[in-house]
Amino acid sequence: MITLKTAEKFKLSLVLGSAIVLASCSGDGRPLEEAVETNQLNLVRNGLAIVQPTGLLNPLFVNPGEQINFSILATNSAGESLPLSVADRRWSVSNPAVASIDGNGKFIGIADGFVQVGLQIGGLTAEFDVTVAEGTLTAINVIEEDPMEGESSLERCLPEMYSATGTFTHTFSGEPATSSRGLVNVDWSVNDPEMGSATAQLNGTTSVTAFNAGELELTATVGNLSDTEPLTVSSTLDRIEISPALLTVMAGSDLQVFANGFYPRGDEETLTPIDITQYVNWSLPTDNGFATVSNVAPTKGLVAGIAEGNPEITAACGDDIQAVGTIVVQADDGSSSTDLAFDGGGTQRISLSQGNRQLSVSTGSEYDEDNDVTDDDDTTWTVVAGTEFAAFQSVVKGVITPLGTGTATI
Repeated sequence: MITLKTAEKFKLSLVLGSAIVLASCSGDGRPLEEAVETNQLNLVRNGLAIVQPTGLLNPLFVNPGEQINFSILATNSAGESLPLSVADRRWSVSNPAVASIDGNGKFIGIADGFVQVGLQIGGLTAEFDVTVAEGTLTAINVIEEDPMEGESSLERCLPEMYSATGTFTHTFSGEPATSSRGLVNVDWSVNDPEMGSATAQLNGTTSVTAFNAGELELTATVGNLSDTEPLTVSSTLDRIEISPALLTVMAGSDLQVFANGFYPRGDEETLTPIDITQYVNWSLPTDNGFATVSNVAPTKGLVAGIAEGNPEITAACGDDIQAVGTIVVQADDGSSSTDLAFDGGGTQRISLSQGNRQLSVSTGSEYDEDNDVTDDDDTTWTVVAGTEFAAFQSVVKGVITPLGTGTATI
């Protein structure tokens, strides 16, 4: 696996000299550390923002005794939003009788009232308004987390994230008020398990994966309140292909098998492969005695060789689209090994600015230059996942070209 990460170049400005003097006088090392941090990241003035938990909307209401955790976003000179660590920061509240906040951004409501949360990092500051008042959940609304422009339906075996927003009523200073926030303790369900599934996440959202084209209903339930969202599942999935081309594994060893789904993107005539390994249904003949395959995330598609044989493996999305391949399980007689090892280990980081990189591989469990097979005729280099992030040259074997920031599996 190769992780591509854009190289960061840091430069300290003359402002840092002033920050050093101020920090040394104050006796608190944080202003100095923060000054270094803000200069390294090239953060702009007024570029600091306090971010409420996902789904909480302004105006923000918090019940007495309720705890929420703020996060931090900053903007650099290039206009990019950068998440910053919340730990060991200089947080404050304007009225300690109404609420408290610790150095890690954990806010706790104490009594009815209005309070302003403050944050200072280096010479940057940010503020956020919070009202503490008891609220009652009166309605739920299911929303799509990150809807694609022009998309109004789910695509088969391509999950989408959904969340539930709750509407609360409050009485503050004798006046009724309403607020909305994302709900965390939500029961998610679909009306037809044959059509799709809903997998709850720790932050209260759900990942919905559709299997067959048609209509699907997603329901969020909290107590005696619920909301149902009708979803249309499109038939854009054209086919599935299994990789690698050679599905060979030794008895007693594992082989990761991948599934690519082909979907129309841009030009309707063009089909783009997308890794759907974790969303298809993997199967081998029951009790075949030769191999097993995991159908549980995050190890879906992992084949374990048991004994010499040639079972068929299937990757399916719904009732009518599937790919079939033959697993060749070889007996481990100790006379040979199909293990390959990369020079530098199995996980490597390269930057976009470095350009092409030559990778090397040898037989054996650890890389050995004497057993290098990088450019052998029998060695095939393929990007099996993350083709939008990396590609191999066609001229020189093992030379990889970074295309974007992300993770690619080769």
